[in-house]
Amino acid sequence: MDVFIIGAGANVPYGFPTALGLRVDIVEREHFSSFTNDTLLSRLEKTNNLKHEYKNYRKVFKDSGFSSIDKHLIINQSFLNVGKYCIAGSLLKVESTSNFHEEMNENFKSQDWYSYFWNYVSSGIKSFNFLKGNFEKIKIISFNYDRSLEYFLLNAIWNSYHDDFRKRQKRTDDLPTTIYHVYGSLGELQVENGEIANYGKSTPAFDVHQAVSNIKIIDEERTLDSQVNMLVKSADRVFFLGFGFDEQNLEVLGVSRKTLMMKEVFATTYGLEENEILKIKRRLAAKKFTTKSSVISLLKNYLIPLPKRKMTASGGAMISDD
Repeated sequence: MDVFIIGAGANVPYGFPTALGLRVDIVEREHFSSFTNDTLLSRLEKTNNLKHEYKNYRKVFKDSGFSSIDKHLIINQSFLNVGKYCIAGSLLKVESTSNFHEEMNENFKSQDWYSYFWNYVSSGIKSFNFLKGNFEKIKIISFNYDRSLEYFLLNAIWNSYHDDFRKRQKRTDDLPTTIYHVYGSLGELQVENGEIANYGKSTPAFDVHQAVSNIKIIDEERTLDSQVNMLVKSADRVFFLGFGFDEQNLEVLGVSRKTLMMKEVFATTYGLEENEILKIKRRLAAKKFTTKSSVISLLKNYLIPLPKRKMTASGGAMISDD
């Protein structure tokens, strides 16, 4: 089983910020007048008095010099509520402008790993019923709050197996695989009238409040840690995509010096110096440690084709390595 661990760097091609980019967005933009509509602004002011808190927090966070708002909120938990609104406001705005396929920024089209990953998982699958089998062979752990990957995959599934869904006269809002958001997400995607209703649209106050309630900062109580630990321990191969290798995040994954010693590990190392890569290699202590600078390059070079599924004479499915 391959486990894919996704960090902020992996989603940059689709318009999402790194931790430093999120900081810049929070300290330089007046979110309560720009990230969403006036109706939301008035509701937030009435219910939470957040506009005043936001102006105060923006200055404190800026002057702290911290590159990560998560780390700043761990130390300064009096700002936890307004900090989460900052995170949700910034990322919901990016979701509304995120682009895929041909609409991607020209500078990033060659880095479209979502499309490559989807074609990898769906290769040779002619029916939606068999797609689940391929997704069962992989697991996805995300340290990101945004829902761009599940949005992309749901749309890809619906439109790739259009005839299947037309016969059913219904689209499913369930992915064939679970994406484990370690620190929560901006909320579960909701399907209404065959369309995803709460992604990339103007954001009502309810959705922002829901997003804030779903976000779990590093030191807050979470429910997925044990599941995530088991996934990493059970993996044959582990892919770190756009991951920063922060020690606290490695601890959340349950990565000790023995966890990966019998596993192959693949990692992107964009922006890292040789000595930093060497420290990561020593920290992970993997059986084999392979790196590439970009996600797309790593996947193209090291993904192993999934076993093909064939029909038996009785109409059931069998696995073939042909």
